[in-house]
Amino acid sequence: MISIILPYKTWDVVVAKCCGSLIKQSYTDFEIILLPDERTRERQGSLFKYIETGPVLPSVKRNIGMRNAKGDVFAFIDSDAYAHKDWLKNAIARLQPASVGVVGGPNLAPENASWLERAAIDMVYCSLGTGGSYKIGGGDVYESREMASSNMVVKAHLAKEFVFDETLLTSEDSKMCYDIRNAGFKILYDPSVKVWHHRRPLFWPHLSRMFVQGRDKAKVVKQMFGKDKLIFFVPSMFTLYLMSLPLLLWWSKLFLIPLLFYPLAVLMAVWEMPITTKIPNLLGIPLTHMFYGLGFIKGMLR
Repeated sequence: MISIILPYKTWDVVVAKCCGSLIKQSYTDFEIILLPDERTRERQGSLFKYIETGPVLPSVKRNIGMRNAKGDVFAFIDSDAYAHKDWLKNAIARLQPASVGVVGGPNLAPENASWLERAAIDMVYCSLGTGGSYKIGGGDVYESREMASSNMVVKAHLAKEFVFDETLLTSEDSKMCYDIRNAGFKILYDPSVKVWHHRRPLFWPHLSRMFVQGRDKAKVVKQMFGKDKLIFFVPSMFTLYLMSLPLLLWWSKLFLIPLLFYPLAVLMAVWEMPITTKIPNLLGIPLTHMFYGLGFIKGMLR
């Protein structure tokens, strides 16, 4: 049995669309635990269990949901996402081996996503974006460092042992995944385990979120530092390099060399994007690195 755990603030058409996709799953043995701030005009049905949580962080809501869940597997999805009809079926198939603890997949652009929202999604998954920091193995199905709680299916006994950190606004899913990996279990990305997920569009909504994610990622890295976490320092090192570039150039013009290669890397990253998202991401990728890097520095210093 699977327990689908869905935190949200208040019922609206977006949450209703998410729930509509859940009740149409081809896998049929599941319950849906809805965790609103307070119940209003929510959908009725035997599949749904409602728990009013008050205005608390999503991590708190998910932990409350897990404590009240009956499933052998917990499936997490965000309220502004909706799932493919085979989301659960494909995830369970990939979760069968004893060595696998977590399965997830892509957060695709919804049909009605705006131009700049699609640009933000393409940026997140490109090799120079955050996608490159997650990937460990190769191929379509690969081992990952972590999975986003907007599309994450976890064996219940592991999720209960390594609960979400309730002090974090973001990256609480990262910390759970790191704990599970440290316990010897694999985290698998499967492109067939897919949801469509709204994201904050470029520029300011996306960049402000990247700052918060960088800040919270630093908190997690400080608690669980290891060689595999060094990749998360790269955006902040790049940001510090840019901030100190005038002084470095005064010392030696050789410090300009890394900056000459960076635009080439950005061009290569946007090469396979649609033309409509290429243009904003020529600026969106560098700004994302800078805002994430500044947030990471703040998180490391706090």
